Amino acid sequence: MKSGIINVYKEKGWTSSDVVVKLRHLLHEKKVGHAGTLDPGAQGVLPVCVGSATQLSEYIMDKKKVYIAQFIPGITTDTEDITGNVISRTDAAVSLEQVREACSHFVGEIKQIPPMYSAVRYNGKKLYELARSGRTVERKPRCVTVYSIEACRRDDESFTLRVECSKGTYIRTLCSDIGKMLGTGGCMGELERIACDNFTAENSYTVGQIENMIEKGDFGFITDAEAALTKYPAAHLEPSFGVRFLNGVDAGSKRFAVSEPLKEGSIVRVYIDGRFCAVAQEKNGMLHIRNRFVSPQEYAEGRGGEAKDE
Repeated sequence: MKSGIINVYKEKGWTSSDVVVKLRHLLHEKKVGHAGTLDPGAQGVLPVCVGSATQLSEYIMDKKKVYIAQFIPGITTDTEDITGNVISRTDAAVSLEQVREACSHFVGEIKQIPPMYSAVRYNGKKLYELARSGRTVERKPRCVTVYSIEACRRDDESFTLRVECSKGTYIRTLCSDIGKMLGTGGCMGELERIACDNFTAENSYTVGQIENMIEKGDFGFITDAEAALTKYPAAHLEPSFGVRFLNGVDAGSKRFAVSEPLKEGSIVRVYIDGRFCAVAQEKNGMLHIRNRFVSPQEYAEGRGGEAKDE
């Protein structure tokens, strides 16, 4: 089975884990994992890594996410979304301009308190497990970044928000906090993730579409692992140093050429003989390997030799 990344469009009713389990079965591959959870009631982009590409989930999860969310003012719930138990309700009218003004206070680096109905762990247990048993515990605020919030339109008694944010941002909590800022309370209705870095809804596949393609022997839904890394600089390593580098020896600056100047700690894609082989990090002018996608033996055999120092 080819390793790579599948841009899944998760439909409502599926958990992110459900998607992984289904794809493991369809692909007959044990190494399958998603890069960024979506709640069962949400839909949208869920990148799934297969085979050796599971090493890349951290790089995908770190990237910008884009959501389309329904904000409902006047209603607060215990889950911070419309599926929860209603705590309070008000009929106060809110204008689009007021929502836009409230949203402007949440752009930039902000602190969020994770909702009780979340997978954050507290003393070894997930918060939602405690919430379902009737317990509420104190949670520490977390720093997240909201790059932009646009209140696009008003629909009856709700508003559509387009949010660009960092990993770890709870859109439910954002809607709740916007409601508090308005003085009316508020919660989240519908939620769709339309982009996760360069994976977008437009080029995604539902599980049903993937199943149909597999039945036809078409695996075009799997993209190469490096598709998740296109925003990182490329480093082209001297071929004669390839085996040593893939064995874990750091490469000095004379051993590689880069597509752009590197900053301290930069993550780079490493190519040897034009082949994507690894992910590395700049450390004191050296390239230190972090993830290997070609073994020293595979590389050496590709060059017609043995995996030994050159």
